[in-house]
Amino acid sequence: MKRIGSVILVLALVLMLGVPATANEVEVYSVWVGGIQVTAGNTQDVLGDGTVSYDAESNTLTLNGAEITGGYEHEEGSVKTIYAEGDLNIELIGTNSVTAPAASAFSNGINVEGDLSISGAGNMVVNSGAVTAQDGIAVSLGIWLTGDLTVHEASVTAYGSSAIVSGEGTSVSGGVYVGGELEVDFGGTLIAVGSKAQATEAYSYGIESTRVDDTYINISVYDGFLTAEGGEAVGVSYAQAVGIYIYYGGLYLREAQAYVDITAGNAAVSADEQAKAYSNGIHIQMGDVGISDGMLNVYGSSCTAESDNAYAVYIEAGTVEEDDMTYTIGGYFTVECDEVLPGIYSPDLVGTTINIYSTCGKAIYAQAGIDIGSNLIISVPENGVAGGIGGSTDPENWSEPNYWTILDGNGDSARNVTIQPLAYKVSIQGLSYGLAVPVPVGQSINDTYCEKFEINDFSEYLRTEKEGYTFGGWYTDEACTEGNEFSFDMPITENITIYAKWVAVSDTPPTSDSSPIAAMLALLLCSGGAILVTVTNKKRVAK
Repeated sequence: MKRIGSVILVLALVLMLGVPATANEVEVYSVWVGGIQVTAGNTQDVLGDGTVSYDAESNTLTLNGAEITGGYEHEEGSVKTIYAEGDLNIELIGTNSVTAPAASAFSNGINVEGDLSISGAGNMVVNSGAVTAQDGIAVSLGIWLTGDLTVHEASVTAYGSSAIVSGEGTSVSGGVYVGGELEVDFGGTLIAVGSKAQATEAYSYGIESTRVDDTYINISVYDGFLTAEGGEAVGVSYAQAVGIYIYYGGLYLREAQAYVDITAGNAAVSADEQAKAYSNGIHIQMGDVGISDGMLNVYGSSCTAESDNAYAVYIEAGTVEEDDMTYTIGGYFTVECDEVLPGIYSPDLVGTTINIYSTCGKAIYAQAGIDIGSNLIISVPENGVAGGIGGSTDPENWSEPNYWTILDGNGDSARNVTIQPLAYKVSIQGLSYGLAVPVPVGQSINDTYCEKFEINDFSEYLRTEKEGYTFGGWYTDEACTEGNEFSFDMPITENITIYAKWVAVSDTPPTSDSSPIAAMLALLLCSGGAILVTVTNKKRVAK
């Protein structure tokens, strides 16, 4: 039977724990901060130190340099430092911290029974407390919510602490658990890190997203940064140490300013060969990875299980039933590059770049297929291609070893993979300085550079004056033959060299060009091959 992470566990906990009874005050709100319930009398200063306030009309909790400790005892052995029974907005000003105490069953830095939105120009570090149990369940989650999570502009770091069950039971340590969608935008930053989980079944993850109904869940990064790192999972029969785990949903990079960095944890099992251990950077069941723009780094890790379970990216398909029909869902790894632009001060291209590293096992397992845009290239491994293993792409025959991966030149699954923009080199001869510029496949030099440099034609950057000579245009052959004229509007489809034509008007030899424009063009000087790519990562001003 396939595992679906800790989703069943989390749902069972929600049903089992219920909600706390309302206090006896007349005007109270279903929000607790550091063990103190928010009331009409303390909304302006919840903790009495001027750092926390609450607006009931907008459900907004404002943290201004707050250091929140302690917690609300939800049930015996269960503590939450910030707890809300419904939706909650958190506005951050300055530097803030939320630190939950240790517990014997559950410890959460932030627990919301609904949607959570975190915004503002400030930052916040959230820590759950260590959880130890003799038998049963131990759960330590930095942020746990049943609905959607959005991070806009703000910087949020969430740590799960250790979760240990010494006898029979299940343990979970995670940075963030969401029962709905997760979105990072407007230059927001979300960092989620799991810690050690040890039990009969052990789960450690940076981010887990599992559906609570029939809704397909998206983790989407627009203009923002997302980092997720799994911890150590030590199980008897099952262990899962994953950077991002998604059940019935997908991971999507939506814009060129999206930056996602994911690291697997270490998974180990001690039972017989029937035991399972998964150590993946990304592990998706019934979902996809889809990249339209942005940068994705995925790092695999060591694993005591068979290498088939240690893919850096592991994407499985599945089936769902709706209206008496069965549908196949997920299993695809799709990469596009909608926006390829040159850097402002160099020829390097800014566009979709994928780096996947696996220290054991393989780089990618995609059960349904891998689709890479025509303006991208697999540069690592050399001569790498996306291909099927087992020869079947029919959903009715999807079973190991039938899957898609990146194959190296020998036809084996690659351990390390790099996917980046494809560019051709245009070498320009006949100037007093050497110059070569990269151009994305299918674009012209003017397409690539004019808008960025605010010029009408790239020739404006090229010094075409020499003493004793008249400039006669640009050509695709060294002899500058009539009919072989070159235009900077011509699409570039291969590595080429273009030549300046000079017509002598006297016997005076040309002088060396030492103008400032030549110094500027030195920034464009490059000696590499066809692939000339450096990705820059900058936060964008909020939309």
